[in-house]
Amino acid sequence: MRGGAKWVAILAVILGLSWIAKDRILFVENNGGYGDSTGTAFPIGQDLWMTARHVIARCARIGVGDAPPTTARDHWLFRLAQTVYVDPEADVAILRARIDAPAHPLADTPPAAGERGLAFGFPQGRPAVVQAEMRGVRRAQGAGDFVLTDRTSEWRVEAVSRSDIRSLDGISGGPVLNAAGEVVGVAMASRRDGRAFNATSQAAMTAAAARAGLSLTSRPASRLSEGDPTRLTRPVVCEAPG
Repeated sequence: MRGGAKWVAILAVILGLSWIAKDRILFVENNGGYGDSTGTAFPIGQDLWMTARHVIARCARIGVGDAPPTTARDHWLFRLAQTVYVDPEADVAILRARIDAPAHPLADTPPAAGERGLAFGFPQGRPAVVQAEMRGVRRAQGAGDFVLTDRTSEWRVEAVSRSDIRSLDGISGGPVLNAAGEVVGVAMASRRDGRAFNATSQAAMTAAAARAGLSLTSRPASRLSEGDPTRLTRPVVCEAPG
């Protein structure tokens, strides 16, 4: 895709992520990172957007969805984004894009096993809400030069808001919210059958925000429930070099 500051298409398939469970370790491989891909981002401050690191790895250009489609034939309009911070050991990154959106409050404590949450994003390029239950903690390990040492939360999918979703590819970078509407993790990898996904730890998420210079003073959390994902998240597109 070529053009100016806005793009007018969203790819439907995310490339470059494999998920293999072995010995309670989550292996995440970026597979070189050279290929157009899509993911999800959510606002955490003025013009600041959090996403998963593997979504924007080795991108020539990154776009964050600015204006959603108004008709069935329309496409998202994307605004160019700059990378603000990339965590060296967790699957978290922060982008800057001039898009006005209310920031999500970040949780002060991690989710507990048995706690239910909602993940918002764009699996297969389509806005969706995923209801899930936190099942436990899994240590993440990257492959090759994609270093990961984070202890991620594992979530079992209970329901998806739309029936045309066959996998969760593309929800990476989306927020996982607790019952109070606070972000407790960033979606980062899913099983190929769409029945479970992992999210970055709450500690890694808040540390990344702090390193990017965000103030994490407590503020009231607005209660969020199942609704339009485009109000809470935006799609991200990565244009590969070349």
